[in-house]
Parts: sequence; structure tokens; C-alpha cells
Amino acid sequence: MYYLFMIMKKILRLTESELIKIIRGAIKEGRDNDILDDLKPYMDSGCVSVKYKGSYVVVDVESPGYFESEGFDKDTGIRIKSKLRKNGFMSTGVGEYIKKLN
Repeated sequence: MYYLFMIMKKILRLTESELIKIIRGAIKEGRDNDILDDLKPYMDSGCVSVKYKGSYVVVDVESPGYFESEGFDKDTGIRIKSKLRKNGFMSTGVGEYIKKLN
């Protein structure tokens, strides 16, 4: 079975598996943006920094003591690191996590 879509006056013909891949990719990309949005308060305080290097996003998470000195719970950094790992980020060193962008 094929699905037809009109985009910018062009008709695209997609199989069901191609359509599923596109939808899964869009959902995954949305989750990545949600994670980075969740980090905003920690980025403002300097506990977390986010950099883009080519086709990668790099998240640097400070030590638990640094979170505590900025008024956050000492375990906040550990929870952030766990959430990053659950969402496909790989650790490249102490407190640094990296993920390839789509």
C-alpha cells in the first residue's frame, strides 16, 4: 500500500514503512528538543553547558558539588546524566555527553 502526500505542489509516494520511519524520526527529534528545554534552568546557572560541534550536540554537566553551590539538590546532576543516557547520549568523559544530530 502506498500513501500519497502533496508537499509544495509535488506529490510524494511513500510506502507504509517509509512513513513510519519519518514519523519515528520526528518523534525522536522532538524528544531531543524536550531534553534540551529541560536543561534550560541549569544552563542559566552554569551547571550545564550545551555546545554544537558539527553534526553533534555536546552537553557538559558539572559536578554534584557545583549544583549544590548554585542552590540545586546535590543529586540533580546525577539525574540529568541518567536522563541523557536514557535518551541516547553517550559519555565521552567526566560529565560530558554527546549525541549525533539527525
